[in-house]
Amino acid sequence: MKRKIIRQGNNTLTITLPRKWTQDFKISQGDELDLEITGNRIVLSTQKKATKEKTTKDISNLKSVLPLCILLMYRKGYDEIELHFDNPKLIFLISNLVHQIGFHILEQGSNHCILKTLSDVDDMDSSEMIRKLFLSIKIKLEKIIESLQQNDPFLLQSIIAMNETPGKIKNFCYRLVSKKRFDKSDLGSYYLAILRDLDNLDSLLNILINSISGISDLKSQKKLLSTLEEFERLFELYYANHFAGNLEQFPSLISNTKSFLERVYLQATDLSAEENRMFLLINNSSLHLENLINTTFLMKI
Repeated sequence: MKRKIIRQGNNTLTITLPRKWTQDFKISQGDELDLEITGNRIVLSTQKKATKEKTTKDISNLKSVLPLCILLMYRKGYDEIELHFDNPKLIFLISNLVHQIGFHILEQGSNHCILKTLSDVDDMDSSEMIRKLFLSIKIKLEKIIESLQQNDPFLLQSIIAMNETPGKIKNFCYRLVSKKRFDKSDLGSYYLAILRDLDNLDSLLNILINSISGISDLKSQKKLLSTLEEFERLFELYYANHFAGNLEQFPSLISNTKSFLERVYLQATDLSAEENRMFLLINNSSLHLENLINTTFLMKI
């Protein structure tokens, strides 16, 4: 976004603030803004909270895609959603959906309902929420490896049971990035790129869990176990250096991940069909890890 500089008097230069931003945060004459100068940038911010975002949607013909529709509206940052429908039974489906996402039903009628978000994201830290998503994936990896080491299929069931938590964290992270209104800045683009790869990585691990749960003798999968252990080490190294801001380790991490990818791909060619599928899932997960490492290195260098 560009603004022209306007001269006021002999020594004062001014610019206008974006109308939508001032409306969203109810900025008016006499209000104070925080101003931070960083190199050739000037960053303006306010302590005020954004106006609650509302929308209305007719979902009468959207039953088949209703879960996705509500999820996307949540991720986009809407605080209140008024839904209209011609089938009163849809309220039962909506009720189940909102429990899984982060809304509650504020008002309900025979052909409409109003959903309202449970949490306010204004004071949340994007970096801290993404850290929680990292941790949920890290725990999931540890549990998969532990189940293989101990030949314990019940551990896999516990992972499936707790899978709702990382799903909620992912959705909340998307919502948080949307609400912070920096989606067009370098930082916003960075968070979105990180989120997408973490999201895809988590989804691939879920598919891998389903594949492993069909194996009767988990201890026989020694090659799978050693491969997952190496993948976990790479993920933990990335996680630790990402939040420590330690760029010195990234060149070797990039090289080691690339080498790991090549070995996994070669291993997948000499296996049974089911084992091949699992190794390809690890390979694809590693591609997303490689994306994460490269994205972070390029952003922080």
